[in-house]
Amino acid sequence: MCSCARTRVAREPDHVTDAMVGGRLTAPDPAPEPLAEGRDPEVTTAGKRRVADGRKNNGGHPNSRKPKSPWLQRAEQERADEAARRELREAAASADADQLVAMANMLRGTLAKSDFAEFCRQAWAVVEPATKLEWNWHHQLICNVLQALFECWLRGRAEESYIPEIVNALFNVAPGSLKSRLMLVFFPAWCWLHAPGMKFICLSVNEDATLRDARASRDLIRSEWYQSTFGGTEGLPWALKGDQDAISNYGNTAGGERLSKPSGSAIVGLRGDCLLYDDPNSPDETSDERAKVNQVWDESLYTRVNSRKSLRIGIQQRVGQGDWSDHVIQQSGTWAPVADKEKNCGPLGFLRVVIPAEFDPDRKFVMPECLVRALRRKIPADRVVSADPRKVFGESVHPTRMSTEYLANEKKRWGGTGHFASQFNQSPANAEGNVVLREYFRFFRLARGIQHRIDELALVHPRPKGMGEETKCGKVEAIGERRHRPGTFDFDWIEVSVDCALKKTIRGSQWGMLCIAGRGGQRFILDDRIMRGDITEVLKVLGEMTVRWRADRVLVEDKAAGDEMMRRMKDAIAEGDPTFASVIIQPVKVSNLGKEARLDSALPCLANNMVYLLDGASWLKDFTDEVCGFPKSQYDDRVDALSQCLNEHISEEPGGGGYELPDW
Repeated sequence: MCSCARTRVAREPDHVTDAMVGGRLTAPDPAPEPLAEGRDPEVTTAGKRRVADGRKNNGGHPNSRKPKSPWLQRAEQERADEAARRELREAAASADADQLVAMANMLRGTLAKSDFAEFCRQAWAVVEPATKLEWNWHHQLICNVLQALFECWLRGRAEESYIPEIVNALFNVAPGSLKSRLMLVFFPAWCWLHAPGMKFICLSVNEDATLRDARASRDLIRSEWYQSTFGGTEGLPWALKGDQDAISNYGNTAGGERLSKPSGSAIVGLRGDCLLYDDPNSPDETSDERAKVNQVWDESLYTRVNSRKSLRIGIQQRVGQGDWSDHVIQQSGTWAPVADKEKNCGPLGFLRVVIPAEFDPDRKFVMPECLVRALRRKIPADRVVSADPRKVFGESVHPTRMSTEYLANEKKRWGGTGHFASQFNQSPANAEGNVVLREYFRFFRLARGIQHRIDELALVHPRPKGMGEETKCGKVEAIGERRHRPGTFDFDWIEVSVDCALKKTIRGSQWGMLCIAGRGGQRFILDDRIMRGDITEVLKVLGEMTVRWRADRVLVEDKAAGDEMMRRMKDAIAEGDPTFASVIIQPVKVSNLGKEARLDSALPCLANNMVYLLDGASWLKDFTDEVCGFPKSQYDDRVDALSQCLNEHISEEPGGGGYELPDW
């Protein structure tokens, strides 16, 4: 054997030993081919393969190397950090007590830097030294989502071609979830450990809360724990600026900044990498104040980010319909990988993280896979909470702090105000107005020989919650044909009641149309259409309802847009349009008593269970949420249309006649 070959064989044991020291037993690389004396190693088979691969992957030159991407560099750094942690554990086996303490602190710091949830648990004693931390799964979930969003942003900053899938997020959580501490105190301080040049714009419900959280985060960064844990003996490579140290606006020497403003404040000329919005609305604010918050968001705040990769994160306990959470979902939609206009969702929508105090399976949150992947690159899978783990309907989010008895007492204490449904269960739609109760309604089905003629209505939707067959709403009335007039509904009359749009405001921007039938003292809601648009579009939909249900009368408010609607209907009839030819156009004088007074006049009919809803209809939930939520509901178009029709027939005696079945 030649000397070169003997040398290579002798080094094989060293290679195996290196693999064992690294913590893993790996097979050694295959021994290279023996070389003849005087032969160039590059002409061997293995050498030719290496040269060919080098030329193929590195621009044709065997010695050229492609620059490493920032993401690859970061991955290598993470592997180096893991190796350092492994060496620390190995060294701990032979260390004395003082060395063990130092190593433990170093390891705790390493874990806190890589895991935001662990950072929060350790930093709690610095921010709240007199309060015991009762950590729960939902705190972990909030931290995990925040860290995943940051990891995606960090990758987007390092790689120009990478666009994060999710940049907007909205958290709706119950009181006592540490939302302000986690997002406005701990999160910016932790992000600066990885990206000290990151710029934050932080907003909260009022100036006191804004300055409180900004001060707490600044004090945390200045603390001995923060500086020694993450700076070590050499200190952090950056420090807070001495000439930019106001509580409401401070920065660091690496270019990072934190601007803090109260909710509703306009921000002009400033942009950030991350916009954090905590509790934009106060529970006791007026509708005008709520509208102002939403207006400032649309006109000033939404665009105050540096790029399409920047983050917008809001966290709020709901205070009612029309609040900021409701507004941003209506304006931007919910997040989804693929856009769907009908469902108002898409990649630019807001990721909804809803954690109600009482578990609702229909709103169970599951973290998108793209965020889970980003998170598991940094922390072990067993430390990731990626979904609401609860299984039982009504189960408490935090049994230690919110027991079943506590939630029952809170529900009773807030009964009739809607605060519990909004602030605890994050469901303002279930905040009852206590004027029209859900138990007032009954249900009906179109039965006998006409059921097969309504297939296209898809009457398969479930009943709203609290109105199931086991409740007082369970009784079902069957509506068939009139015996002496086959082909007609067994109703005395069928009408369409129209609530007209007035002005381009939040409440007046919609048209409400209900198709209602009567039989004796009973009233039956056949159809419900709510839409936005000009009179031409509304007349088209109104004509479809009139033809489908063979209505004989249309009730229209005799004011504002109602006058124009009736004029156009009469013009269409004069021009020979058959749509409204057999329909009586009935103007309705609007009372000056107001919406609540008009509904009060119709309450006897409702309270005596004389109003029936079409079982299985797609509009049931929206109808009951609005009518039963009045006057707290965001819109009242259905309420106006309903009370308008019911009040027209208050003193009416049961009549006769029949109406032909629609041809579907």
